[in-house]
Amino acid sequence: ITPGSPLPESLAPAHRKDVGSALSAPLKVENEVIGVINLNREHGREPFTTVDLNTLDVFSSQAGIAIANAKLYSSLNQKVSELSLISRYSEELMARVDQTDVIRCLFETVRQHFPIDVIGFLLVKKRFHEFLYWSRGMLAEADVDELCKETIAAYNKATRARIQRKRVTPRLLATSRPPGGPVGLPLAFSRTVPVLWEELGLGMSFFGATREPDDREEVVSLLMSLVNQTRIALTNTKLYDDVKENYIRTIKALAIAVDAKDTYTHGHSENVMNIAESIAKEMQVSEKVIGVIRDAGLLHDIGKIGIPGYILNKPGPLTYEEFNGVMKNHAALGANIVKDVPFLRELYFLILFHHEHFDGSGYPEGRTGDDIPLGARILHVADAFEAMTSNRPYRNSLGRTEACKRLMSERGRQFDPRVVDAFIRVATAKGWVHEPSRAARDPSQ
Repeated sequence: ITPGSPLPESLAPAHRKDVGSALSAPLKVENEVIGVINLNREHGREPFTTVDLNTLDVFSSQAGIAIANAKLYSSLNQKVSELSLISRYSEELMARVDQTDVIRCLFETVRQHFPIDVIGFLLVKKRFHEFLYWSRGMLAEADVDELCKETIAAYNKATRARIQRKRVTPRLLATSRPPGGPVGLPLAFSRTVPVLWEELGLGMSFFGATREPDDREEVVSLLMSLVNQTRIALTNTKLYDDVKENYIRTIKALAIAVDAKDTYTHGHSENVMNIAESIAKEMQVSEKVIGVIRDAGLLHDIGKIGIPGYILNKPGPLTYEEFNGVMKNHAALGANIVKDVPFLRELYFLILFHHEHFDGSGYPEGRTGDDIPLGARILHVADAFEAMTSNRPYRNSLGRTEACKRLMSERGRQFDPRVVDAFIRVATAKGWVHEPSRAARDPSQ
């Protein structure tokens, strides 16, 4: 009932024959009516008096304040909960240095705390665009395309035209929750939130639900806050990548300097990197580990920067003292160069142990078998093959076929048999050698 509005017919005295008298008092908070208290007294009882009305008026004022306080308390609790969520999300983002990991963190957070069934994130890149998405249930391919188009449609006309000139690749970004039943379109609720950052270009996030949220405005406001934190994190990943790229360039320059210092190993590091990558892929190593192996392959001999040139370029075999007292130190020297750099720390053990032998006869620690990191075992095979097929001061290249035979002869002794087998498959595919028969191999391996 609002001031000036007619009394509903159901509340009129004529329709309440059992009511002898009634009192009504508004529940007010700062002159705003938030409710009404109504008291009825049956026929035959003493009617309400002015004193009763005054008492009810005092009570209604206190009740209005109490209700307002309860609402305020609930609202404050909600705000504290929202701020706590944003704070936890920001802390979680601090540990993410990869662009996809940042977006996955957003997806996980939204999935856990919101009644959202579909999330999309369009990454606008220089060469191509990528539409990352997640859904609480299965999405048909046509629906994914439709969501992608709807996300792109949120841009202005000029930007939309620029985006549509390049290919957009959809990619499901899985989270820890298994998918449920199928999600159909159209959605009852959808919202696009722009993600803008000068360094990376333009991005757009999409959120959709099969049911309209009860508190739509609060949901949208909080989603926008999370997207803003995501934008900051994505900018930070770009800064991190820039720092990493600059450092890698410096390290590559050092690797080139090492190759230049040793006139007989020009291009050696890059060749080892490529061979090691091929072996790792053949062994179905994860993409992340392959990246580590690539970097370690490029930098595996970085420690030679500290080895005297007269030893590196000696036109003949090294003496016992030169090899054991000086040359063997290059692995430890190289490992020490990278150990204190956060994004190169994973290379430490691969560089340190890339001269360890499977049977324990290598250096610097004489490790055996699986005690040697797989990446180091792969590098050892790649390094040995590249060395055998290169000219040295004291000998010419052995040739690829002979180098493959020597790797096979040391299979299970100097080299990990699984790594050698993977390399031989790679070499066979490249036409370097024919696949050796199983009879030629040690049956115990």
